Amino acid sequence: ALADQRERLVQALNGLVARTGAEVLVVFDGSDTPGLPRGGGRVRVCFSAPDAEADEVIVAEARRRVPAAPVLVASSDRFVQDHAEAAGARVIPAEALLRAVRA
Repeated sequence: ALADQRERLVQALNGLVARTGAEVLVVFDGSDTPGLPRGGGRVRVCFSAPDAEADEVIVAEARRRVPAAPVLVASSDRFVQDHAEAAGARVIPAEALLRAVRA
């Protein structure tokens, strides 16, 4: 189920935070939010507005945060990759993030 997948991702990211000390923001589409996962620890969970896609929120967050700190965006979506990179973020495919949380 979608809620279970989201919860597993957030828990895996909590493990990554524990190992690296990184600040993590995970963004989900807000139009289908049954069983909202809780971030816990330093993982912040955010949902897009029902009429917006998470992609837009991710790009906006990258633009907002890049001047203040290095930003790494994990996404396999070409729109997100191109726009986050243009904002100055470093971009990796989602598969690379999954390998990191499983390590």
